[in-house]
Amino acid sequence: IVSGAAAVIRPDGAILLMRRSDSHRWSMPAGGMEVGETPAAAVVRETVEETGVQCRPVALVGVYDSMVWGNQHPSHEYKFTFLCAPCDDEGAIPNTAKHGNEAQAVAWFDEPHLPPDIHGDHAVRIQDAYRVWYGDLRAYFDA
Repeated sequence: IVSGAAAVIRPDGAILLMRRSDSHRWSMPAGGMEVGETPAAAVVRETVEETGVQCRPVALVGVYDSMVWGNQHPSHEYKFTFLCAPCDDEGAIPNTAKHGNEAQAVAWFDEPHLPPDIHGDHAVRIQDAYRVWYGDLRAYFDA
C-alpha cells in the first residue's frame, strides 16, 4: 500500500493537524494514493478532502516503511510525507462539516505547543517535517 501525508506549515511555523475520527488523535492530513496519482498530488487531494485547506508541495520529507515504524495493519505500507505550504499564507480553515467524516476537528498548532495525543508515527514525521522546514532538505528513508 502506498500512502501520503501533508505537513502543511504556515510561514509563521504553525502546522495543520486534524483530530482523526477513528483514533481521536491528532495527525497530519493523510491517506492512500489512487491508481495513476503521484504522491505529491495525493497529499494535496487528501488535505483538501480532510481539512478544506488548499496547499502545495514544497519538499519531500521522507518515505517511511510501516514495517520499521510499528505497522498496525496487516498490509505493508510505504508512507510518503511532504512538506507543504498553504496556498494562502494564513491557511484559513473552512467549515470542516462539509469535508467528510474523517476529521473531528482541524486546527493550526505552533511547534512548541503540539498536542500530546498524536496518532501513530506522525510525531516522528512531524519532527522530520520541521527539520526540512528549517532548511535541512535531506529526505528521510529507511536505510
